Amino acid sequence: MRQWLAAIGVSLHKRLGADAKLAFGSAILLVSNLGGATIGFLISLIIGRGLGSARFGDYVFITAILSTIDIAAEVGLDSLLTRDVAAVPRRSRPYVELMLRIKLVIAALIAGGLLLLAPNLSQSSAVQDGLRMAALAVLPLQFNSVFIALFRGWQRMDIVLGLSLGTLSLMLAGYWAVILLGGSLAHLLLVFSIGQSLQALAAWLLYRRLAPPPDKEGIVLKSLLRRALPFALAGGLSTLGTRVDLFYIYPISGASAAGLYAVNLKFFDAMRLPPNAFFGALLPTLAQRAATSRREATATLRRSLLLLAGYACLAAGFTALISSPLVYYTFGPQYQYSAQILRLMVWVNLPLLLNAACSYYLYANQDERYVNVIQASNLLLRVALVGPLVVWGGPSGAAAALALAETLTLAFYAARIYHVVGQN
Repeated sequence: MRQWLAAIGVSLHKRLGADAKLAFGSAILLVSNLGGATIGFLISLIIGRGLGSARFGDYVFITAILSTIDIAAEVGLDSLLTRDVAAVPRRSRPYVELMLRIKLVIAALIAGGLLLLAPNLSQSSAVQDGLRMAALAVLPLQFNSVFIALFRGWQRMDIVLGLSLGTLSLMLAGYWAVILLGGSLAHLLLVFSIGQSLQALAAWLLYRRLAPPPDKEGIVLKSLLRRALPFALAGGLSTLGTRVDLFYIYPISGASAAGLYAVNLKFFDAMRLPPNAFFGALLPTLAQRAATSRREATATLRRSLLLLAGYACLAAGFTALISSPLVYYTFGPQYQYSAQILRLMVWVNLPLLLNAACSYYLYANQDERYVNVIQASNLLLRVALVGPLVVWGGPSGAAAALALAETLTLAFYAARIYHVVGQN
């Protein structure tokens, strides 16, 4: 029965055209993102209500550091893997085996540094213990990112769905148990590390079973790292851009303000679930089309921008309308200030989503260096704006800084894409 179902799945996948594959992959990723967001939201409710805004802010601060380190350790290899494997699937094994060796060394260095530097990152002993426990998750996080990038390159979004929902479900049960038993931040981060380790094991087993026979041509390490460098810079700049707000709010306004801002981010991120599912399938599709016809890739971008703009406006208006009861009846009255931030943040999704689509188009056309220039400009704008605006308005000031930076960044992307299209 299992072989019969697998044969049907392979046959269906081969019959799908380019547009249908994009829609099919987006639909699976949407289910994955919706399910993952639902479980993630329940996790936030459990931790936010169970710990209170101050300790929840500590937890958010730890996870912000962990995610920043996670992206830094990727050194751009994951995006390169997705793009290249989508074009030549038979290079999967040489790519993955080399990447895992690289990630092992980098993750070990970063985890060791996190253990040593924990006392310098916070004066709170609870936060320090949480950071030390989070170091255990660095290696499995890196391995997971490699396998997820591989599965996306294969356009096997069904595997991404299973791994994501399975891991989050286990973590939800673990977090709930920790809160019920009165556990600490360190216990919560231990649950996170165990969940990531189990996902890495499952992903490795799937890779060993499904990877095609290896290409005889090997992967040269020096060449790989050189080509990955633009992706590494883009990923690092993008991650710092999404975390710079918390790194300012936590020391300036305190842990409680960071917790309030994090609640706002949960709803803000939920609005991006449908487009994020679309983006997961958009990059390999644009890469395939750009390799054969830039005109087709440009037409795909135009349709994508119209779709994303319409969604962003509708979602922003609806979320702003229900923001107050939404926060009150989920996280409780102690987080009600988050609704004020949310009413501003929802409109940031319009330039932010358009910027993301434009960056994927430039990636597909191998214009990563200019993406890095734009991302660096965005980060500099955020750093210049967020500090003074957080001092002036707290978390609301951080939201205003994000809105200004993303709007200016959209103008930079529009100018570059106009130039690229003009060369067609």
